[in-house]
Amino acid sequence: MVILVDYSYDFAKIKANHPEKIGLEQMRGICHISKKTARYLLTSGLVPCIDTGKKTRQYIINTKDVITYLKATPHNSRLTA
Repeated sequence: MVILVDYSYDFAKIKANHPEKIGLEQMRGICHISKKTARYLLTSGLVPCIDTGKKTRQYIINTKDVITYLKATPHNSRLTA
C-alpha cells in the first residue's frame, strides 16, 4: 500500500532554525527522507555538497541548497510505503 504524504515547508523557518552549513542527518530531518535517499541525493549531485572523505560527518551541505532542492521537487513526488 502506498500512501501519498504532503509535506508543506516553511522555508523561512528552515533557514532561521538551521545553520548555514548542515550535515546529512540535519538534511534528512528537513526533507523527511531516509538515510539511503539522502546519500543518493548527495552522491548523485542533485543536492550539491562537499565530501570531506571522513567516515563521520562526511558531507557538508548548504542549507540554501536543500531549500532549492525542496522548491524544485514537487511535494507529491515523495511517496512512502
